[in-house]
Amino acid sequence: MSEWSFIAIDQSSLSHLYTLHEAVYNKPARPGYYHEKYDTAYTGAQPVGYIALQNDCPAACCSAIPYRVSVQGKTILAAQLCDGMTHPAHRHKGLFLQVINRIVAMTREQGIHFLFGFPNQNSYPAFIKHLDFTHAQTMNRYTFTFGDSLYKKIYRRLISSVPGQATITNPLLQEGYDGLIYDADLIKYRRYNMNCIRQINEAAVWMNRSGDRIIGAVSIAASLDDLLRYLKKKEKAASATFIISSGAQLDGALSSRTRPQPGFEVITKNLSGRYQLDKLKFQFADLDIF
Repeated sequence: MSEWSFIAIDQSSLSHLYTLHEAVYNKPARPGYYHEKYDTAYTGAQPVGYIALQNDCPAACCSAIPYRVSVQGKTILAAQLCDGMTHPAHRHKGLFLQVINRIVAMTREQGIHFLFGFPNQNSYPAFIKHLDFTHAQTMNRYTFTFGDSLYKKIYRRLISSVPGQATITNPLLQEGYDGLIYDADLIKYRRYNMNCIRQINEAAVWMNRSGDRIIGAVSIAASLDDLLRYLKKKEKAASATFIISSGAQLDGALSSRTRPQPGFEVITKNLSGRYQLDKLKFQFADLDIF
């Protein structure tokens, strides 16, 4: 008899994710974080995830969060793999592979067309070698440093609680690529993270509100110089980081100013086989951590 048992992630078992989070990251998750993140009713689907238990104690977990995606002009359901965590005392025991295989089987049954993810360097080889995922692309990372000061830190603290009022659509879709659908439902859902949308001249910019600004998306091909100037002068940002698929318009503008560094690896698994995934592109706003 196996020493492991596997249970599905739902509202009644989310407490195990808080336990694993603290064990893996050495700090507690924000109260309510996972309950907000796993409330995906707006998509018409629920997350698929599993927790490996040993004597009723969580040892490992991973999930697939549903998203509405535009592929070949059609709105379909895909799911992003996230929250892969293994307790330090239970690593290198094959639990991660068992959890992912269960997720793949269940998402296929529930009509999810494909899985995608942005794995770290530790889990990436397992997805490719043992789980039959496809390496789709390596995103580009661009960072601009503006410097910091006590005055900037105080200013940012004062404005950090000010929500943005603008809306945004996915510019990658407007450029003819496939990708996540940005609508009011998604923007409201993503409030489990600290981000906002600011209107900067003609462009809407979706970004976090920490000192090192993470730029999730820019609505139109606005002047990059104007955007960087705004972040430095108005937002008092210490730096600005963009991570985006190569070939996008914003990627072209960024690469003309600084050399890109490797960003996230992107993996996919086509579950239904009904759609080609070669036109998928992503940006930082698409990651569950944004």
